[in-house]
Amino acid sequence: MKNLFWLLFIILTCFKSFAQQVNNLSELPRNIRASVYFLSQNGAISDADLSEGSVVFGTDNTTAIQNVLDKAQSEPIAVYWDGKYSVTGLKVYSNTTIIAFEGCGAILRNNSDKALLENANRSFSTYADFDISIQGGIWNGNGFNDIINPAQIHDNPKEGFVGWVSVFRFFGVENLTIKDAVIYRPRTFALHAGKVKNVFIQNVQIDVGESAPINCDGLHFDGPSENITIKDCVIRAKDDHIAFNADEQPGGDITDITIDNIKLENGLFGIRLLSRKYLVDKVRISNIHGITKEYWLIVDNYWQSKPKENGNFGTIIIEDINVESTGEYVPYVHHSYANINANAECLIFKTINRNKYEDDNFPSILINGEGKTIKKLIIEGYNASENTDETAKITNHIEINGVRVNYLAISNSSVTRDSPANSSSLLCVKNGGSVDYLQLDNIYCKGINNIVNAQGTISQISASNIIHKNANVGEGTFKAAEKITIPDLVLTTYSGSVQTSGTGTFVKIRGDGFTKNLPVLQTNNEFRDNNISKIKTVLIL
Repeated sequence: MKNLFWLLFIILTCFKSFAQQVNNLSELPRNIRASVYFLSQNGAISDADLSEGSVVFGTDNTTAIQNVLDKAQSEPIAVYWDGKYSVTGLKVYSNTTIIAFEGCGAILRNNSDKALLENANRSFSTYADFDISIQGGIWNGNGFNDIINPAQIHDNPKEGFVGWVSVFRFFGVENLTIKDAVIYRPRTFALHAGKVKNVFIQNVQIDVGESAPINCDGLHFDGPSENITIKDCVIRAKDDHIAFNADEQPGGDITDITIDNIKLENGLFGIRLLSRKYLVDKVRISNIHGITKEYWLIVDNYWQSKPKENGNFGTIIIEDINVESTGEYVPYVHHSYANINANAECLIFKTINRNKYEDDNFPSILINGEGKTIKKLIIEGYNASENTDETAKITNHIEINGVRVNYLAISNSSVTRDSPANSSSLLCVKNGGSVDYLQLDNIYCKGINNIVNAQGTISQISASNIIHKNANVGEGTFKAAEKITIPDLVLTTYSGSVQTSGTGTFVKIRGDGFTKNLPVLQTNNEFRDNNISKIKTVLIL
């Protein structure tokens, strides 16, 4: 009886110790019965420093930890990462759950020239690995440090294209989860992935380091990939914070992407979507905030190397954006805060806010690229406040530059300027750009000369509930440049002074917005705008 008592006491004590050590960091999937391994109990020695810029590596634990990870080849495993370890690169198999205790993780040793963690059966053509989960942990890629710079090579030619030395590298994985992790100093990408399906990334903090070289991205996905969710992350990149490239090896469609609640911390570009041939579709980007040096959004065909390829984008929804840009000069970019340079079926922008203007005031949304076509462009809730003096450089808030837009709708939007009016129009169509149908509704603009500045063709304009205040003398809500003809303009429920201006022609104007303020010369259906010296032939209905 006494022996039985002590046996029960030992079992309960061990169970309590185990429960305290796990500390409710995570629960294993209910459908997986996994064997549990603690690294400290399997030969790993915790003597590394994981902090950013560390050069304290201690024991090389690669073999000890890999021996544990290899056990997943025969059964599902749960690995409790209970120390601070240094390694030269590890391979993770299917049915592996890694749960790191607070402050624990791994650092890549100098000159390892491999990914810190990657899936064991890398594949471009099939899902060779599945059910991999990384929860918690500090993962230091040690791409460079104060002692040796760089500490890893950029790409390892022995491993082909995906030999780019990243912290995490996953190719050919179905069901991948990364949560509550911190990633430091990748030599290239914090995460490089492709041919992945069902990916969930949440509460990940990435810091590439103040002195990181170019090409240090945050999260970088190649096609084909599908069903990817990224949320609640803070990312400090040198180049792209988050990138999706459909045409990089292996190459394929990228679909069903959700990006939500991301803070950008002063990298060059915010979110980049690239397509030359393969489709990028069903993308939702929301609640993006922080700061970038250039674009917060780029959707293009990588025009620097493939200018004649038009790209292939389906539906992209962008909502609730509050990103500032320092507008730092990069010679090869088209200056804007959001740049679209590709064919697209449908682009939807909702609640886009801009309140900061540098000396070079770039367009907030630039639709750019000769020969490109956007079938539907919908902008709802664009809000800008120009609190600058009259000497500030002029910008167009939404610019259609060389692109054909079949249908453009702008609604529930405002641009206000406290200083004397300038020519920073809400919408400018220029350089061969054109709009087939333009619909405006619930627009308020104060202190800018034109709501629409047509330096390119707009076939039909339908505008309602428009307020335009404090424009300069001689300017109009709708302005047409020389040799530009606007065939049809409908204006209803309008409050302002002058509706049309410029040296172009408005062929047909109609709607109750013209009944009060339009000076009309009745002879031969001609009228003279009191701000324009040129006589224009119109039909007033």
